[in-house]
Amino acid sequence: MLRLTPGRGQRVAAEDFREAVIWFVPDGGGPVRAGSFTMNTLQKGFEPQVLAVPVGSTVRFPNGDPVLHNVYSDSTGNAFDLGLYASGEAPTHQFRRAGVVDVHCNVHRRMQAKIVVVESHHIGRVAADGRFEIAGVPAVGGRLVAWHPRGERVERRFGPDAMDDLAIEIPLTRPRAEAFEQGARR
Repeated sequence: MLRLTPGRGQRVAAEDFREAVIWFVPDGGGPVRAGSFTMNTLQKGFEPQVLAVPVGSTVRFPNGDPVLHNVYSDSTGNAFDLGLYASGEAPTHQFRRAGVVDVHCNVHRRMQAKIVVVESHHIGRVAADGRFEIAGVPAVGGRLVAWHPRGERVERRFGPDAMDDLAIEIPLTRPRAEAFEQGARR
């Protein structure tokens, strides 16, 4: 179970859970299986607005709008610039370093998203009530890690005998508007 706790002047709504990212890093590590993911540009916005991918994964950015987009990031270690591209085109970028990537469109400054590049392929999806499931988790101990754009990265260690009761809490400390404003300098 993931809990989002509101800080001073904050509130938590069911839709806030869609922006949470949660993953499990097993003890002993092991190879991370990269994959292919998609972040769409639709109605001058990104969908999803927050995407978690394993290190080494490739993300497609299909343009579903009848206008040009120029998706970019100047995030340290994962900077990229896809250049101008038209409706129906879908350029890609490979993310080689773990970290939070602030994604923007140079043409439409209000377009903002986050890609969270994580050191594991054991990534969960969080439901509106905070419940999550992470498929394929090995029966070993490890770290459960959670992140939210309005909070900070939080880690909790679990032993192999506690794997059925994974729970973690993220205090929300930033207003929604501030959570997506970082890095829009162009």
